[in-house]
Amino acid sequence: MMDKIAAIEAKMAALRASYAVRLAEDLNELKAVSRGVMDGTSAEETGPALAELQKLSHKLSGSGSTFGFPGVSTSAYEIEKLCKSLSETGLPLMAEQKDRMADLIDQLVREVDAARPIAS
Repeated sequence: MMDKIAAIEAKMAALRASYAVRLAEDLNELKAVSRGVMDGTSAEETGPALAELQKLSHKLSGSGSTFGFPGVSTSAYEIEKLCKSLSETGLPLMAEQKDRMADLIDQLVREVDAARPIAS
């Protein structure tokens, strides 16, 4: 019985490590897309990037807790909610909204950084 538990724990550790590598890649993609949101000066410019950012953050929100990183899920969910709210207005982002987005992305970066040593 202990051998089966150890085998399962080893598989989970390998999955977590693999997820942590993918997580870093996903974060880089999210940060690149967020630049399109932050640099846009009109709703037409930011709309597609905002939709993509919402999609990427939704993916991280769902997967983080599954692999044992609830902080990643929470931070990504906050980004997802903000993207949804901003896209519903159809207006260009104001400075305070861009600041809020930057703060949330910084929080997600910290959560991903914190997840790396845990996964190895």
